[in-house]
Amino acid sequence: MRRFSLYKRGKYFYARFWNPKTGTYTGAISTRETEREAAIAAVYHWEHYGIAKRDQSLDDVVAVDTVLQYVRSAPLTIDSASRIIDILKDRGFIESATLTSDGPDTKPLIEFLERFWDYDASPYVREKLAYNHSIGRRHCYEQTKRLHHWRTYFGADTRLRDVTRETLKAFQLYLRDKKLAPKTVNAVVSVGTVALAWATEQAILESNPAC
Repeated sequence: MRRFSLYKRGKYFYARFWNPKTGTYTGAISTRETEREAAIAAVYHWEHYGIAKRDQSLDDVVAVDTVLQYVRSAPLTIDSASRIIDILKDRGFIESATLTSDGPDTKPLIEFLERFWDYDASPYVREKLAYNHSIGRRHCYEQTKRLHHWRTYFGADTRLRDVTRETLKAFQLYLRDKKLAPKTVNAVVSVGTVALAWATEQAILESNPAC
């Protein structure tokens, strides 16, 4: 039996499977079971018969997860992105796609932060877990709760590259003007500064505006 983990979200248990090629767990799949024993039984069934609702075996799930992880983290160029699109066209999954010459730093800031602190989707979380670094689901949840301050101040149109040292300082002043406690201000600001530091390490940003 392959290695997996279970956790409960709402009333259902979700399963994640260890991917030895990426050194992380796959994305979560709902077992649609409310009891742990029944959820484990569902996973055992998937191991032998595949996941009917996805028409996939667990090997397929891990293989697709590997592709997704490499696409998310690999230093893609316009040429390599074009080759990926050509493969999807050849396999009949897409008819057309438009490539942009804009870099990864043109991503919307808020969209980037939302995904960064999504425990199940975040490449940052996957990286932490892969290296046995501690990062809890509760911590990520608390960070997402603080995101409303960023949404209100920066709005939906602000891109990653638009964030500068000056805009971050102005944001801190904005939070202080709201009479938030210094500890709260620091916690809110960390929602972005941790993510921006990681984006710089991943070469999404040329330099870290939080430094």
